[in-house]
Amino acid sequence: MRYRTLLCIILFSCNLRAQVHEFPFSESFDTIAVPELPDGWTTTTNRSLSGDFASTTSVAHSAPNAVLSTDATKPQSLISPLLDFSDLEPDSVFFYERRSSSHNSGLILEASTDGGTSFSIAIGDTLKYPGTTGYVLRALKLPDSLSNKLSVRFRWRVVGNGNGATGTIRFDDIEITARSEFDLALSGMRATLSPTNNVTVAVTVWNTGRAPAADFHVKLFNDANGDSLARLSELLDEKTVSASLAPNESTHVSFDLSSSGYGRKSFIGVVEWENDHSIANNSLYRILSIPYPSGSLVINEIMYEPQPNEAEYVELFNPTSEPVDLNAWKLSDRRDTPISSAIHVISFSPIVIGAAEYVVVAADSSIFKQFGYLSDSRYHVIVKKNMATLNNTGDSVIVSDLTGRIIDILFYLPTWHNPEVDDVAGRALERINPFLPTVDKRNWSTSASLLGGTPGLKNSLYATAVPSAAAISFSPNPFSPDGDSSGAFLPSDTQGFKTIGFSISEGTEDYRRSHSKESARP
Repeated sequence: MRYRTLLCIILFSCNLRAQVHEFPFSESFDTIAVPELPDGWTTTTNRSLSGDFASTTSVAHSAPNAVLSTDATKPQSLISPLLDFSDLEPDSVFFYERRSSSHNSGLILEASTDGGTSFSIAIGDTLKYPGTTGYVLRALKLPDSLSNKLSVRFRWRVVGNGNGATGTIRFDDIEITARSEFDLALSGMRATLSPTNNVTVAVTVWNTGRAPAADFHVKLFNDANGDSLARLSELLDEKTVSASLAPNESTHVSFDLSSSGYGRKSFIGVVEWENDHSIANNSLYRILSIPYPSGSLVINEIMYEPQPNEAEYVELFNPTSEPVDLNAWKLSDRRDTPISSAIHVISFSPIVIGAAEYVVVAADSSIFKQFGYLSDSRYHVIVKKNMATLNNTGDSVIVSDLTGRIIDILFYLPTWHNPEVDDVAGRALERINPFLPTVDKRNWSTSASLLGGTPGLKNSLYATAVPSAAAISFSPNPFSPDGDSSGAFLPSDTQGFKTIGFSISEGTEDYRRSHSKESARP
């Protein structure tokens, strides 16, 4: 008698450990060693003494594992752990099923409310071969008769009325949901950028319970250390929602994070409510892509018509005070399509461009021969062999961030070169001022560098905008080029001299420039 009592205690304690109290309950069969089943799961032995269903790494819906059974001619069953629906309303069961074409047995999902002694509740109709050998999602509504039941088991029963002795059937990614009277869940999170470049993260709170919810708290954390845990030191903001949220309704709680920066950020949302019966769905971890403001990087120089054996390149400049991570940014000569999108990615890993720094995207490594200084690790140079070819007759250059937002765009023409330069082959188009509009052709002209361009360096034509009333003064005055103090004059022989004149108005952004023919590269 003592041994029988001891055995009952052991079995009871095992059942308690395997009983499911938190919903949704999910099982992907991925945490066990093949061919075992997870704790609480059992199977019949009608086909094999070692068990009719076993875990397998063969053709899982979600790697690494699924459960598998063979032979459509023999009755076989897979039985779930005990589920506790106390104070809960069962909702639905979802699972993925995959059969070989010869597995034509019927499949019945059944439920027991007495811990598995009998399975008297049929859930849905008999499931048959779906006509495909791929995975199909089965979704079945759970009956009200399971509400408030303490010891529920589910049974996937292969009827055994088929004729395919070698046919196979697999199950994977099972999920069972239930609703309590009081239950809030986080169901989504998204980031947006306002017209004034303020970042807003909106967390979606969903009332999955059967009663209204009010006076709950929503918190947002920045997962700075990447451990997926909501730590008090990482709390960004919290808000209280006093308004009542009806069952099956959701609300968006927005947080203004204007100082959090842009790019890929990890966030954790948490909803707290003293009446909540289930905390399993109260937190949500998301990596969000926050758009960068327009002009975070600007097109600063382009070499679209290089000399033979030289490289095309596009130089970008960071005119802001904030760093820019080039991970997943794109550079193209036309708006991306789904096919071309991956081709135009500048970098698939983080490359941070600091304030006032440059990055050069070149089509060929020959750029290091032409501009030897770029070999220094201080310079950001990316060689992208499948870089979009820039047309000599004019083209577009489009820079977009990791979200696809266009950050800068240039439509150039060869007429933007200095008309006094006879041959522009091997000469870059340089931006005169990175803080004036990209699209203004007056802000571009031919590089005056002897190398044909200044990738990674301040442009040879760089000029700051100055008030229109500004004047040029000479010291000493009067100014004499030959130093004899006899008055100001220019030598009559100015051959070889380069003259560059600018008239720039800060308010109207109006400026003129001219180069003598001698400014052309030898």
